[in-house]
Amino acid sequence: MQIQFNDEPMQCADGLSVIDLLTQLNQLKTRGGAGAESTDPAA
Repeated sequence: MQIQFNDEPMQCADGLSVIDLLTQLNQLKTRGGAGAESTDPAA
């Protein structure tokens, strides 16, 4: 499955649950990948 995340195409496994998808995106964020900029004012 392909999704758009911060205007970047991203490949994800088919059948991924929402929590698994969010976990994967969070790992990219902490590694400085797509979505590295935080929109959370508490961060």
